[in-house]
Amino acid sequence: MPESTTGSASSGPPLVDDKAIAQIAALIAAELGKNLALHVVKIVAEKHTGGNWKKQIKIIIANLKDKANPDFKSSVLNGEFTPAQLADLPSSGMASKKLKRQREQIEKASLLARLDTESYNAAVGSEIADGVVPCVNCGSMKTSFAIVALSVDRDAVEYVSCSACGHHWKN
Repeated sequence: MPESTTGSASSGPPLVDDKAIAQIAALIAAELGKNLALHVVKIVAEKHTGGNWKKQIKIIIANLKDKANPDFKSSVLNGEFTPAQLADLPSSGMASKKLKRQREQIEKASLLARLDTESYNAAVGSEIADGVVPCVNCGSMKTSFAIVALSVDRDAVEYVSCSACGHHWKN
């Protein structure tokens, strides 16, 4: 059996052998070049146990090949990310600038949605606009709702939240 890059004689059978590393490195060599690809795969295999290394490699490959994310590939090729950093970099750190902005907007909207009326007004600088569904608890029109479809064979569920009293319910 080829010598392992992960594991030792006392820790049992190797998790990843050199042949597997070479095969995976060949998949991303077109994106990074052979030497850098091999180095990245070896470090990822050493840092992640079990099947986690495969998941990280798939994330790296997907982001390198993503036509909407050319900045990530350029950053890797220009040395802005070392192979060791790539081994631990979450997919959110590899995302395109556009996707990062979208995530920030969603996170901000989510945070604002959890605020009470006074805190929301202070954060946004204006009052919460009236919604279309009256609150079943206090009657206020300062409500918002989200429609969630869990699967195609089930009906969508409408969740409503009142900003005035904080009551949440299914509509």
